[in-house]
Amino acid sequence: MQYTVKPGDTMYKIAKRYGISLDALVQANPQIEDPSYIMPGMVINIPGVKEDDHEHHGDGCMCMPDMKKYKEVCLDIPYPEVKIERPNRQYADMLYDILADRESELTAIHMYLYYYTMLESTQYEEVAELLEAISIIEMKHMHDTMEFIKLLGCEPKYLNSCGDPWCATYVNYELYNVCNLLMAVIQDEENAAKLYREMAEKIDDQYLSNWLIRAAKDEEHHAKLFKKYYHKYCKPMG
Repeated sequence: MQYTVKPGDTMYKIAKRYGISLDALVQANPQIEDPSYIMPGMVINIPGVKEDDHEHHGDGCMCMPDMKKYKEVCLDIPYPEVKIERPNRQYADMLYDILADRESELTAIHMYLYYYTMLESTQYEEVAELLEAISIIEMKHMHDTMEFIKLLGCEPKYLNSCGDPWCATYVNYELYNVCNLLMAVIQDEENAAKLYREMAEKIDDQYLSNWLIRAAKDEEHHAKLFKKYYHKYCKPMG
């Protein structure tokens, strides 16, 4: 397929977005004399990606190495571009809690990967695969959050808004029963969605607010997916 370069794009970012190597992207575009210098409006070739694949999966899946495997967790809604109206350190402080507080993207990623490892090759392998897939979506959220913090004028360290460093003990390693695990992650995803929507209402920056609302939709979708497996393996939820 072909892609029109947007402001802020680099060959590396485009390759990452579409799940291909930088070398493959460069080789598919011999007309570009200097791959380190591309301009908005340029049309480049994206090798190995069909136009209908891009339209069906949306930008939410384009950053993933195997879109078919992760199709279930992907919403057909593009992510807004990571940009801001103006620097604002107060907004950056709010995002630190999303990044690295006790209930944060960083905690979710580590927790989901831990239980993916514990559940793979068991009777709950499909739950393990869902945890793995959602952890990758959360990595996308974490990366974007760090980019926003940097644009807002702060350094994207693994700290909360009080300056406390993230700690591995934030991960709950004691959810031995799969039903308890699913109940916990459903609550975590719903809490995250609520937090993102509340932040979006407080922030007077259209770009950041739009991104928070888009991320909230991911979290709500994740909660629905976890509920599906709770219904399958545990008692129905009221």
